Amino acid sequence: MEKAAIDIGAGTNSDEILMLSTLPLSPLANKYIKFRTPLERGDALVSDTLPFDLSRHEAASTVVAQSMIARMEADIKAWANTANNNPDPEIIGLIKDDFSKLLFAETKEERLDNKQRILNTVNQIVSELESMRDRDNKMVYEILPLLKHAINYVPARGDRFRPPRWLSHSTTALGGRRHDASACRK
Repeated sequence: MEKAAIDIGAGTNSDEILMLSTLPLSPLANKYIKFRTPLERGDALVSDTLPFDLSRHEAASTVVAQSMIARMEADIKAWANTANNNPDPEIIGLIKDDFSKLLFAETKEERLDNKQRILNTVNQIVSELESMRDRDNKMVYEILPLLKHAINYVPARGDRFRPPRWLSHSTTALGGRRHDASACRK
């Protein structure tokens, strides 16, 4: 979809609409979130074997018991594979390593430096979130009067008055339909 200009300076395209409707915080997520596996984090891997052995138990020799044990073993292997290979999201600057440096620093200066680094990260994220909120609010307040006018416009019978082309094209753009964006500039 081509970018549609609207008289008030607003505009969007299909990529922005998709992002805003599915992942509205993705600009921040791309900047502050990273994905790491347990191995990358230095965590212990989840074992892919049962924590007990039932094979020697007298009841384990039946077909049903062997089937149940095989199913449990398969489930444990599947879970271990998922847990060990799928990365988890972490906030950059607020991961376990950063807090370990804060809590277990050898000197007071190191603790203060690490504390300040963590506070700076939190303040930066909050600042960017507030900025996004303010831009979104501004856009909503600028667009609402336009939408209200367009939605409430009902021509009287025989009325030759037509809404301005920019209004028709702007509401079409807001609805996500394609149109000639050059008409919005007239």
